[in-house]
Amino acid sequence: MNAKLYIVKILSILLLVITVTSACGEGSLSDASSDSGSSASTTLYLCDNGEAKDLTLECEAESNAYSYANLYPKYPNTQVDFNYVLDGDIQGTSYTFGLWLASGGKTTFDVSIIIQNSSNETVIATTSFTATSNDFSLFTETLEGIDPETAKGDVLVLRIFPASGDPGALVTKSDPEGNSYITIPTTK
Repeated sequence: MNAKLYIVKILSILLLVITVTSACGEGSLSDASSDSGSSASTTLYLCDNGEAKDLTLECEAESNAYSYANLYPKYPNTQVDFNYVLDGDIQGTSYTFGLWLASGGKTTFDVSIIIQNSSNETVIATTSFTATSNDFSLFTETLEGIDPETAKGDVLVLRIFPASGDPGALVTKSDPEGNSYITIPTTK
């Protein structure tokens, strides 16, 4: 009986050693893979508080409250810009758009992420979405843009322009739908 108990203890210790060793090995592998390729990202929410249209790390809507911008393709200068002041250099090329859009019929929205520094503007990612419903729908797309050289104080601009069609709208924050957002590579 003592021999069986001794064997069970030895097997338990071996199992523990194998588990700890493999957990340490996995940790090392995951650390190495995270250093070598995947870059972190930052989600910025469209926050419309009257005159101020900003991209922020948080923008809460009250229950059943909506904040939106109406956009009219037939009138000039109906684009809307949301701004975010960068704290360093963007480190990557993957950009995601998640916009709640609607249309009075059919509206094509041109959407661009732009870097402003001094008097220069550089488009780093751009796409288009076509809304065909009066109900707000979430339009998402992840795409490869460019990795610009940016510095602390440069302004990242999300520009939404109604390129053609009928009047449309963009929900910036709502409950229960959620916030429109973009995801950009983290800055350093």
